[in-house]
Amino acid sequence: MRDMIAAQSPIAMSCLETGCSKFGVTPGGGGAAGIIIICSGVGGAGAAVGPAPGRADDAMTYIVYSACVAIYNVTFHPLAKFPGPKIRGAFKFPMLWSLFKGSSVRETKAFHDTYGRVVRIAPDHLSFNTARAFKDIYGTRPGKKQLPKDDECDADHARIRKTISYAFSDTALREQEQLLTAHTTHLVQKLKELIKGVDDGRVNMMDYYNFLTFDVIGDLCLGEPFGAIASGEYHEWIVQIFQGLKFWRILRFGNAYPILGYFFKFVMTVVPSIEEMRDSFFKLPRVKVEKRLATETNRKDFVSYILRYNEDDERGMNREEVVDTASILIVGGSETTATILCGLTYYLLVTPRVMQKLQDEIRSTFSSEADIHLRTLTRLPYLDAVVEEALRMYPPASSIFPRRTPSEGDEIDGYYVPGNTSVGVHQFATYRSEKNFTHPDEFIPERWLKDGPEEYRNDDRAAFQPFHLGPRGCIGKNLAYFEIKSTIARLVWNFEMQLCKESKSWINQNVFLVWEKGPLWVQFRERKI
Repeated sequence: MRDMIAAQSPIAMSCLETGCSKFGVTPGGGGAAGIIIICSGVGGAGAAVGPAPGRADDAMTYIVYSACVAIYNVTFHPLAKFPGPKIRGAFKFPMLWSLFKGSSVRETKAFHDTYGRVVRIAPDHLSFNTARAFKDIYGTRPGKKQLPKDDECDADHARIRKTISYAFSDTALREQEQLLTAHTTHLVQKLKELIKGVDDGRVNMMDYYNFLTFDVIGDLCLGEPFGAIASGEYHEWIVQIFQGLKFWRILRFGNAYPILGYFFKFVMTVVPSIEEMRDSFFKLPRVKVEKRLATETNRKDFVSYILRYNEDDERGMNREEVVDTASILIVGGSETTATILCGLTYYLLVTPRVMQKLQDEIRSTFSSEADIHLRTLTRLPYLDAVVEEALRMYPPASSIFPRRTPSEGDEIDGYYVPGNTSVGVHQFATYRSEKNFTHPDEFIPERWLKDGPEEYRNDDRAAFQPFHLGPRGCIGKNLAYFEIKSTIARLVWNFEMQLCKESKSWINQNVFLVWEKGPLWVQFRERKI
């Protein structure tokens, strides 16, 4: 159930970045001698033939077998015709190792720069970077079924998504506006207090953007915020979320190699601290949701929309599903929004020309901060462009949301792809490709304006899908846009901002499921109005 609901958000979807263990593992999915042999599962798009070695006393047996697997994978495997580094086609271990190191996103982008629009990044994994691939893999195609992610729970996914969709509708957003605005206003007030207490007005905005987004989503999902802005500290549950996200890279090896998977599960059940952390993680949302369900109130939060259908209705959700959904929405609706707020702020502060234009637009449009609300934010085309460009340069879900081709194979981006192949569009590689965008590595919001410069008119906007598309696209898109725009507009209205020197290279980050963001130190000075 948790896996199914996780598809609601980019962050949860991206934890399956390049494949899903339930589809099996290619015998060539390991690394060098010894490590490779751990894997003995069933292959994907044409696994290596021949029996996996059993228990052997002679290490040479393993080496010979591994060599045979590698030769098969790079010469006779159904995906051998696709371009990519030979070592990636031979073994799965290099892909897993790059994920473990946090270098996978930039490495895959470099592969696309070298090999083109489709790259074989593992024995049974293909990465694409085109608009057509987006439609073929994730969109709805006449006469064809959608490529599956976890099709055994598609019916439940559709039912739950329909139930919670009301909570993310335009009507719901208007009803939630007052609640959302209260939190962004609280952030502004907190920043004013903080800069009065220090000589240089320095604030780590990586922390405070996380505080904001977790408070907002906690209020919407659980009926009360985490109190992070007020305390200036991370709630224990939030700390556990970030610890778990980074621990994911270890679990990927467990997914690929069954023996390691069993070992990890064993360790998680016998080590008291891990068991306690896991129990604590699931206890908090359960207690909070139960408390909210027992409270009669007219407040318009997510639970109020879920309660429109009771658990006796076939369309409704039982309590376990409500708790699971709330947990996933908290993760997916907080970290991703905080990430784009950080990235947007960074690019604004290292591009003074853009910041000046945005200041002019916001400060000339509103006579007071009170004028900034849902309806008036639609009058800011340059702010819209800045947000889109930040999403292109620094997508919160930066890698691949994998899908699996049917047994008979499928056509993707003009290529015939054999059955049972893991396929996906790599977002970072797509958005930074010169085939899709002019000057792809430069922060140029003007490319998104209707009357923008002529040289950007041929940018392939269909290749830009930061919230994804299709039935599993991000359900919280409208909420995220409003939260981002409202926050940035209020900060630009109230403050003069400057990036501190220790954060000049902040953007150079690894990715462990999410961007590994360091402190984003910003110097604030309250604007004189």
